[in-house]
Amino acid sequence: NVEAIKYFKENGGLFTVISGRSQEVLNRIETCALPNTYLGTFNGTVIYDPENKCVLDDSFMADTCFAQMMELRERYDDFTVTACARGEFIIAESGDADYEDKMRECRSRALRKYYVHREKCFDDEAYRDICALFAPDYEVTRSSLKGVEIQSRGINKASAALKIKE
Repeated sequence: NVEAIKYFKENGGLFTVISGRSQEVLNRIETCALPNTYLGTFNGTVIYDPENKCVLDDSFMADTCFAQMMELRERYDDFTVTACARGEFIIAESGDADYEDKMRECRSRALRKYYVHREKCFDDEAYRDICALFAPDYEVTRSSLKGVEIQSRGINKASAALKIKE
C-alpha cells in the first residue's frame, strides 16, 4: 500500500485521509504515505491543512443534544462517552454520579462529535435504537462493534471528501 501511495503521489495524484481520528494521530502516518493535500479529521467535521498546520473548516454541532445524551444513559448503563470539542475531550462514564454535569458542560463547548463506547457490542437492535433516538438531526455511525459516533447530520466523511475535492 505504501508503495502504491508513493507511486500515486509521484505521478501527480493528491492523496488524503479522512478519519474519525484527530490530526495529531494522523500526523503519525508513515512518512512516505503522508497525504499531500488536506486531511478530514473527526469524521469529516474538520478539514486540516497539514502543510501549514491550520484548520481550514471546522463544523460544530448546533446543539449538544443534551436530552438525547440523558436518554441514552437511561437506555444503556454501561458506556463511556467522549465528547470531542475544539482542543479538548470531555469523558464521562454512564454510571458516574457526575455524568449529567459533564453533559451539561458540553453545552458551553464547541462540540464536533460524541464517541460512545461499550465493552460489549452494540448489536443491530441497539444501533437502530440509537439511530432513532438521535434522528433526524444527527448522524449516528458505527466505528466498531463496540462504538458509535454521533455528529450533526450532513457533516461526515463524504461531505469532507467533497470539501477537500473543491
